[in-house]
Amino acid sequence: MEAVNDEGFQACLSDPVKPTAAIKAKTVCKDPKMVHFTDFLSPDEAAHLLRLAEGRWVRSTVTRGSASALLRPSAPVSPFLEPAPREVQSQTCTSSSCRLDYEESLVVERIIARAATVAG
Repeated sequence: MEAVNDEGFQACLSDPVKPTAAIKAKTVCKDPKMVHFTDFLSPDEAAHLLRLAEGRWVRSTVTRGSASALLRPSAPVSPFLEPAPREVQSQTCTSSSCRLDYEESLVVERIIARAATVAG
């Protein structure tokens, strides 16, 4: 049998960023289904994400548009329809966000896979 020589696998074995030990889930509402998760990230994972995001935070945007424009299916915009929704910076919603991609680290990939698993 040939030995596996996979750098990513080896990196996971020696990964100093420890995953969460056990995620706890509590159903908050059955219809629509809403679940509250605790311990989704370990303290090491949270610190890792914050290190990756350092210096990359940008002001979050909100979507503005009428309810009918926001709810209509994606289609070419007609001049006879309401204007298409647009992303804008809000004066009252002042949060910041940072987009991390799974290729950035094995830890990010592991967290994204965990989120996909619980989302179904």
